[in-house]
Amino acid sequence: MPAGKMEMESVRAALEAVFPNPEDPFARAWHLEKTAAVVGKLAKVYAAESAQIAAELYAGGMTSPDYEVDVPVKIETTVDISKLKDELPQLASGLLYVNGPNAVKLIGERRLYELALEIAGEKRVALVEQIRVEELRRALLAEEQGRYVSEEENPTGVPTVVPRKTKTGAGERGKTR
Repeated sequence: MPAGKMEMESVRAALEAVFPNPEDPFARAWHLEKTAAVVGKLAKVYAAESAQIAAELYAGGMTSPDYEVDVPVKIETTVDISKLKDELPQLASGLLYVNGPNAVKLIGERRLYELALEIAGEKRVALVEQIRVEELRRALLAEEQGRYVSEEENPTGVPTVVPRKTKTGAGERGKTR
């Protein structure tokens, strides 16, 4: 490791020495957003380079007195369902299930909806039932869609400052499309 300790504060100070933050708060916000994007890309490059070097060291069986290659592992537990069904059929029958996505593939969403109505009743199903907007739009005339389909803008993240390309009217403030 180099003489200077690699910490966020020292890296930020080095960056700001080369790319100082503007005083204007709008320019500063935009500058910080762009810097964050570049640093994010750089972090991915550094991580990829580090992973490549570590993979080469591991594959070559190389060792160091100061470092070691750590290979992350994930323990995956599986059940031998066939064996369990053969040897303990009652236990297996009480534990077997098909997950939602596979149930949809096997019997379809409409049949699952009908079964849910039979088993859980209309009131409970009404709490979770859905209609795909695109399917409804295909089923309705354009003139009918407004009665059943509405659109609403909702923020999807934190506000960002961007340079203006053109001046916008009062009705367009806040929109960055």
